[in-house]
Amino acid sequence: MLYESKIDLSVKNNSHTLAYDAITSLLNDRQGRILEVGCSSGYFGASLRACGHVVWGIEPNQSAAHAAQKLLDHVYEGFIQSFFNDYPDERFDAIVFGDVLEHLVDPVSVLQKCREFLSASGRVVASIPNVSHLAIRTMLAEGRWDYSDLGILDRTHLRFFTRGTAIDMFSDAGYLVHHVSPVRLQAQQVDALCHLGLNQKMLYDVSKLVQDDQAYDFQYVLSAEPLINSAAAPERNGKLKANLGLRLVCCLPDPEMSLAEIRLRQPLERWTTRFGGHVRIVPIYQVTLEDMRWGDIFVFQREATPQVLNLVNLLQSHGKKTIFEIDDLLCDLPHFLGHHISNFKQNRSTFDLVLRKSDAVTVTTERLADALREEGGQTFVVPNCAETHMSEVCVHTEVPADQVSLLVGSSDRILVDFLVPALLDIQTRLGVKIIAVGPPAQKLAAAGLVVQSHPNMSYHMFKSFVAAQSNCIGLIPLDNSRFSSCKSPIKYFDYSLGGIPSICSALPPYSDVIQDGANGFLCQNTSQAWIEHIEALVTDALLRQLLSREARKIVQIEFNMDIAAGRWNALIERLVPDVAAYRKSLTTIPLIEVASTNRRLSKLKAIMRTLFNPIAYNKAFDLLREKGPKALMLKILYFVSRG
Repeated sequence: MLYESKIDLSVKNNSHTLAYDAITSLLNDRQGRILEVGCSSGYFGASLRACGHVVWGIEPNQSAAHAAQKLLDHVYEGFIQSFFNDYPDERFDAIVFGDVLEHLVDPVSVLQKCREFLSASGRVVASIPNVSHLAIRTMLAEGRWDYSDLGILDRTHLRFFTRGTAIDMFSDAGYLVHHVSPVRLQAQQVDALCHLGLNQKMLYDVSKLVQDDQAYDFQYVLSAEPLINSAAAPERNGKLKANLGLRLVCCLPDPEMSLAEIRLRQPLERWTTRFGGHVRIVPIYQVTLEDMRWGDIFVFQREATPQVLNLVNLLQSHGKKTIFEIDDLLCDLPHFLGHHISNFKQNRSTFDLVLRKSDAVTVTTERLADALREEGGQTFVVPNCAETHMSEVCVHTEVPADQVSLLVGSSDRILVDFLVPALLDIQTRLGVKIIAVGPPAQKLAAAGLVVQSHPNMSYHMFKSFVAAQSNCIGLIPLDNSRFSSCKSPIKYFDYSLGGIPSICSALPPYSDVIQDGANGFLCQNTSQAWIEHIEALVTDALLRQLLSREARKIVQIEFNMDIAAGRWNALIERLVPDVAAYRKSLTTIPLIEVASTNRRLSKLKAIMRTLFNPIAYNKAFDLLREKGPKALMLKILYFVSRG
């Protein structure tokens, strides 16, 4: 049980999490049969069994097999070749090899045999260490090849793989590889983990010689299905193996915002694993010459400042493609978002130029695409989608009304005026709890409601927060404005995947995806309508279960992350149909041009640093209190002019 560990599904840079995600994404809400080869004490299989799957294990170590028998449905003590002989009629939806194939004398023949034990839509999921990690390259440069007790050079390994040879192994066995997801670790981490004793100067020197972007890949998690025509596998996997995909640089105002996670980080990470592309995500004020020369396509999100426009002009002058990513109709803001209106007016002319100059404008919905086409943008719809597997979901049971919660959440201001009278009535009569996340909390509390308030949180934290609730109902009020109709129903997706049924205003975009009474409730924006819908769900646990179950199905089938990745790939192939020809057409960006652009970006960087510095707000408050708003405004204008 050398490799026994605990499963933490919140850590994405981990082979267990990536394998778990691959399996649960394949099965969605279906209960599947899973065979884990080399199950150790059963710790990984137990996480799958907790989701309702039937999990069998194969383990040659006697003590580990006995421990696994307490956690899994069935454990075979022995080797996989013997299992094949003893259980010829068993079929599985997924066969898992967690760092096992490198221990086998002939892994290709084992994978070929596995084809007979997979169901019609079954796949093999495997994690494999990468022998070309920078730490191993450094050891070789030192003239050493030293085995260790664990890690890449585990002394029990019989085979060694790179990304390319791992794909070759599956091709030789007749499989189509769907995903190759890397687990990345710094060389110092691998040095310590595997006790390599690297010379640090040699490590530094070798790192400067690296020409590829796989030097920090510690493991690969692959998902593959058998092809009927197994001879076609090498050609079908050729593009993925060649790893010649386009390189995207996402230049963002704040890479840590939930918006960046939903719109770019998650779908583009899926794009890289499915289509062999490469992505860098950097703050807009930290874009370097190396980033500009490395990237083929540059994505700018939402903010259209003069600095962004200058960067777009520079990149396009050397043949690079640019994409402007926007998720809201910023040129038609409603009155309750007045705090954004003045800021947009200042940059309206720049916004129009960035919109029209960009080679493509990615948006969330067809309505938003139509609206921005009127403004001159070359729009392309990449719908908001979600990772469809959840380790836990909200539970609904028959409980008194005062143990049911109503959840209202938003990262920005939303119109809740028509919701307040209904909530006052429901809370007074039934005693329900009200949970508010973000700006709505203050508005609801000011109206006299008893509110459990929570600040805005990261996207990952919010989804976990939603799923951790019990007997909870999501309320999604929406005003009847053009701006709101162009939004996406992402909140409904998040609630649905967390097992929470939703009551939404009977307006687009929610009326586009909800069948009233089947996978959610659509509600007219009157107090009486909200009262009736809320009371119906508060008092009926079976109805909550039904709506939440059907909502999850819709999101898992129609709005999973593979769909967003596919849309990104369609756009990228439209912009660059021939990668080799495109790269030949590019001209080198000289340092002198970058220096001019960087001066502008450094000004933006100074402003951003101040915006995220609490001390600056304290000073601003003191100045406002002592000398009034005019003095504060003059100070801000002076700071912006100096950069």
